[in-house]
Amino acid sequence: MSIINQMLKDLEQRRAQGFDNNADMLDNLDAGAAVGASSNSSKNIWLVFILFFLLVGLAAWLYLSGYFQKEKKFIVAKPVQIVEHKSIIQDATIKGDQLEGSKLKDEKLKSIEENLEALESKIEPVPDKIVPLEEQQQVVNLNDEIKISAILPSPLRATGSREIITVYGEGFIEPLVVTMEWNGTHSFKDLEGWQVKVISDTELQLHVNLGKKDDDWRLLIKRPGGEQQADYKFSVLAIKQEPAEVKEKPAEIITKPKIETSFTKTNRSLSQDDQVRLAYSKASLLIKQGKINKAKQSLRQVLSLNFAHLKARQTLASILFREQAYDEAIEVLELGSIQHPKHVPFTLLLARIYTERGQDPLAVNLLERLQPAVASNSEYYALLAALYQRSAQYNKAAGVYKKLLASFPSRAVWWMGLGLSLQSLQQNKDALDAYKRSLQTQGLTAELRRFIKTRIEQLSN
Repeated sequence: MSIINQMLKDLEQRRAQGFDNNADMLDNLDAGAAVGASSNSSKNIWLVFILFFLLVGLAAWLYLSGYFQKEKKFIVAKPVQIVEHKSIIQDATIKGDQLEGSKLKDEKLKSIEENLEALESKIEPVPDKIVPLEEQQQVVNLNDEIKISAILPSPLRATGSREIITVYGEGFIEPLVVTMEWNGTHSFKDLEGWQVKVISDTELQLHVNLGKKDDDWRLLIKRPGGEQQADYKFSVLAIKQEPAEVKEKPAEIITKPKIETSFTKTNRSLSQDDQVRLAYSKASLLIKQGKINKAKQSLRQVLSLNFAHLKARQTLASILFREQAYDEAIEVLELGSIQHPKHVPFTLLLARIYTERGQDPLAVNLLERLQPAVASNSEYYALLAALYQRSAQYNKAAGVYKKLLASFPSRAVWWMGLGLSLQSLQQNKDALDAYKRSLQTQGLTAELRRFIKTRIEQLSN
């Protein structure tokens, strides 16, 4: 109820209790006068005047308070808490509601109260736990389609060094599987985690080496286990060496020749081949001095000048392999395999890295691709035979050991490997002969010789 309504009710109550019972009040005054018989008529006159002034004052107060006004305008203030629902508040605001006589229309008051209750019911309660907007957006985007719209810089240049590529699109939310294909999908690589950086759901950065020649590439992005895949094709252009500008020589000014009394130094710009030779010689010297970090910098400089330098790439990959920097070593070797896919040292070192990482099937698959000559690649086939035997492919292991021993019959370790493979195939007689040949050949440690003698005793019994 409003304050005005309360005032009106209070006034009605006062009238019912006192001002409507004027006869009782006069009776009490008369009764008092009758008791005091000694009061004269002048006192009665004063009482009448006092009563008169009281009635006049009451009438003035009622007039000023609006009791006798026929029309009264009042406005209900807008609730502060619910400013959002302006349209509902405007409906609840009374402009120019009229008072008829001394009472406010009950219908208007009831309408105000109903509108205010409706406003309060529309205020949404505060949730117990507020989920950040970023998390809500991520949950939605995980179900969105991945799209690739552009790749910058454009055009992409093959510099032979690692570059940062910015990919724009939609749905870039980790985790992602990013695959780069080149040369018409003949070669591909799934990028490692350090090569992929998600900037936002619309921007992605890739750290890749695009080689050093013109080629057609393809970018594939999908989520682990997902079927939907974004596909984007682009071309890479090699940086071409622009011929140096030939500056016109100014016209010779004939002057009196001067006699040179001392030698002067002249700077001569080195050719690219000279720079490569100097950088590689510097790297070799640094390796001998044990300054490996500086040697790696010089080797990278060689590769930036000559992407196809086999010795520099192989040396750098070997250093990274010894430092167990397997990811970077794999990248160096795979980039070299783009131009030299049949270079055996690259394949062998890459297989050794997979073996160290416990990825024997990848190593075997890689070694089986090439079929180099056994006589000049004994280490290559020795690794393949050992991997066959470790993966219980004893028949294949025995075949590789026989090829090796045909070219190198004096290798005791390979005779032992052949004996182990044949014994696993239950070809005990041939295995016994292989063990005996290993003991007849020099090169076994005392521990291995004891091991072979134990096997010979088992097969003999």
